Amino acid sequence: RAGATDEAAAHVARALELAPDDRTTRAALARLLLALGRHAEALPHFEALRAQEPHDVAAQAGAGACLAALARPIEALE
Repeated sequence: RAGATDEAAAHVARALELAPDDRTTRAALARLLLALGRHAEALPHFEALRAQEPHDVAAQAGAGACLAALARPIEALE
């Protein structure tokens, strides 16, 4: 099952390469990577979403979860 999820993340990453400004695709990739425990890979996507829309609560929560998992709790509180 994990292999299928990894494969899905690869497909979404490819879609994001083709449409780098697509927030929906970036958010989907960020959530998939977070679910896979690939926090260091997910974080830049959540940060990009936050930069585009500072009040995006889902992006803030995702970034916070990544930072906490990466043992960067002080940054997660910012």
